[in-house]
Amino acid sequence: RFRRACWPDMDSAAMADAKAAQPKPRKIAVSLEEELKKRVKASKGRIQQKYERQNVAWDVNNMDRSKRTQPFEYKTNAGACLRLKQGGEDVGGVVWTATIQFSKYLERLHEANSPSLKGLRVLELGCGTGMVGIIAGALGAKVTITDLPHVAKRAAENIEANQEVVKKGGGEVRALPFTWGDRKAKIVEENAPAFDLILASEVVYTKESAELFLDALDHVFSDKKISHGKTQLLLAGDQRGRVGRKALLEAAVNKYDVKELPSSEMDPKWISDNVQLHTIRPKSSS
Repeated sequence: RFRRACWPDMDSAAMADAKAAQPKPRKIAVSLEEELKKRVKASKGRIQQKYERQNVAWDVNNMDRSKRTQPFEYKTNAGACLRLKQGGEDVGGVVWTATIQFSKYLERLHEANSPSLKGLRVLELGCGTGMVGIIAGALGAKVTITDLPHVAKRAAENIEANQEVVKKGGGEVRALPFTWGDRKAKIVEENAPAFDLILASEVVYTKESAELFLDALDHVFSDKKISHGKTQLLLAGDQRGRVGRKALLEAAVNKYDVKELPSSEMDPKWISDNVQLHTIRPKSSS
């Protein structure tokens, strides 16, 4: 009786076809409990990954301070070993965590040929031990590293100690004294082309140093003997205890194009969530 009321003038075969055409109830792949377990596991994985990236084994910033006066050894992806003299009496004499990640980023950049550093003219501001510039030289770049006179002198010793690695890579590295704010300093050779790339790692700690570095950057980008239209800065720094770094980035966005590099561009084995890398270049006039 019910079937006849709902399905008038239909035989049994037609009714079967009509029922088959009706949408079937959607099956739930996993129960609510299973879905919850899955999400909790994924969340724990993200937390663990973040913890590991914030507490990497190679985080020299957290190591015994006595090691800051000992030679630092850095193994390149090509298997070469750099040996760098440190001087723990000042921040410019130490290889920091950001410097390691930055160096590995440069190696990854070079290996991916995006772009290759080979043949580029590179300027490093605030070179410290000279490690970043020496790595760039080992990758084939023509590098000038600069810092305060006493720091540049120590960096020159590190260049000499690692000259064979640089020569094997086809590059060149030289150290020059350059005090930020000194607009008369000669940091480019006579009649030499302008620099293609500027590097800086762990150069700003206080608001005062941020102002000095920004002035140096203005100098470099405005002097067309030093830079050209496509020259950009690659800046690396640790976020821990560097109040000047935040001040620098906030001031830089007013006159420069500032972009943070994503972690996906870093060497996955050498990432610390405490470290940030940025590109800085003059804003387009158009």
